[in-house]
Amino acid sequence: MELSEYGKAGVYEEAAEIPATRKRYDDMMDRIDMDRMGKKQELKRNFRVLSIICFIHPKAQKFISYLAGWLLTTSWLVGMASGFFLIGQLAQACISIADPSYVPQAWQVWLFVAMFAFAAGVANTVLAQYLALLEIVAAGLFVIAFAANLIVFWVMASHNTASEVFNSFDNGAGWSNAGFGMLTAQLSVLYLLIGSDGAAHMSEEIQDASLNVPRGIWGSYLLGAVTGFIMLVTFCFAFNPDALASPTGFPFIQVYLDTTGSIGSLETLNTRADPSIHRFSFGGANFMASASRQTFAFARDGGLPFSRHIAKVRSQR
Repeated sequence: MELSEYGKAGVYEEAAEIPATRKRYDDMMDRIDMDRMGKKQELKRNFRVLSIICFIHPKAQKFISYLAGWLLTTSWLVGMASGFFLIGQLAQACISIADPSYVPQAWQVWLFVAMFAFAAGVANTVLAQYLALLEIVAAGLFVIAFAANLIVFWVMASHNTASEVFNSFDNGAGWSNAGFGMLTAQLSVLYLLIGSDGAAHMSEEIQDASLNVPRGIWGSYLLGAVTGFIMLVTFCFAFNPDALASPTGFPFIQVYLDTTGSIGSLETLNTRADPSIHRFSFGGANFMASASRQTFAFARDGGLPFSRHIAKVRSQR
């Protein structure tokens, strides 16, 4: 926009011309912002202050940001605990299959939780410099585990028909509303997708973060969605409704036992190759890494009690 467009001395002489000038100036600044990010304007800017104010009022920004920080930090910490709790339950279920005389106790699950949490803590402190290498090793093991499980289900399982898998819906859990039961069941499936934003919390430790963080977020989400869908369909073909009555409390473990017909094979798949246990075992360290970085970042902004102590980082680490 040339200065001459504003009239003499760069100022319009008629007040009626000011709104149009302001719009051209705003458009120019928007183009500058898009150019700075290397993006081309594709959508129309239909929102103004009054239409966008419903999203967040300027006076509420500080409080909303503080609330969002607490929710995000708490959700990561709770998610980390839920992962450790689930792997503890799965380990206990495997023991009950191997030893029918074993009587599971609730306090034993918490011992497993403490053990896995301690191992993840060591990985994030003493072995922090090897954490990136651990991720590569975990990814390789996941590929092997994924292939092993698919082969077992495709070759050894008694398969349902395609019509039963895709057209038949059974409220086997006894929910009063089948739709609500289906939505509730998705909580377990969502474990395949949650945490894909973990790379954002690690961005301060990622090389070329502006490119690799978005790639990591999208890559982990797509990988989890694709592999999860393949495993879900495969499992549905091998599923037997009788597995819902499994004494372990985990029908999928019963499906493994029915498929292989061997407790030894079941233990091998569930402790070494099964993506669920494998993912939560290594995922515990991942979850703790992202949760700790999120907690650190929020404390560094002064959002937590004792923030000064929580945000302190030893230079050796």
